[in-house]
Amino acid sequence: MEVADQRLTWTVTATGSWDIYQSRKLGTIDIPSGKTRLTVRSDGKINQALLDLKTVRLRVASQ
Repeated sequence: MEVADQRLTWTVTATGSWDIYQSRKLGTIDIPSGKTRLTVRSDGKINQALLDLKTVRLRVASQ
């Protein structure tokens, strides 16, 4: 996942079904004010389907 010049990575693991989802906490990034693009993409070649992304949840980090 990329936002601005920051990147968070993770390994996609099989759940055994397209109806079973897993939650992941990827880390912390600083999101600049204004219009910002969040991108999720593979680091390598995808043979078939990689994942079914249901939700991206952004939270304010504790200060």
